[in-house]
Amino acid sequence: MRGSPRPDRRSLRGLLLRLVAALAVVLLLLIVVSVGGTVLTASNYSLAGEQALARQGAANQLLIDMLNADTGSRGYVLTGRNDYLDPYTTAVDRYPADLARLRAQVSGNLTLAADVVRANNNAQLWFADNIELIQLRRDGHVQAA
Repeated sequence: MRGSPRPDRRSLRGLLLRLVAALAVVLLLLIVVSVGGTVLTASNYSLAGEQALARQGAANQLLIDMLNADTGSRGYVLTGRNDYLDPYTTAVDRYPADLARLRAQVSGNLTLAADVVRANNNAQLWFADNIELIQLRRDGHVQAA
């Protein structure tokens, strides 16, 4: 009688070992899939972060252009000195390329692209007003400028 239970125990142990081995394989596969998903997600976040930084950089450069143009036009209107127009002229020259760079950065996002259009429309109105102020100052109409 003792001989009979042993084969059952062995087959039960063998079955148990196969089950544990199968479970280990399944767990290993789950770990691999989890790690792969984590790496992919981290990569996506990294790319999104880089894109956000590039957009921010392009928007900041446009703001710097506007600030430089404002500084230059105010300086000229207040003093009449032509050297104050240098930052204005430089900013006006840079603005189209910097605007194109920002447009390229937001081209895949309709909301941001619409915001850039609105910002540019306002900037164009501001530039037109400043051209008028600069011309008034050149014409000697200091009080009107």
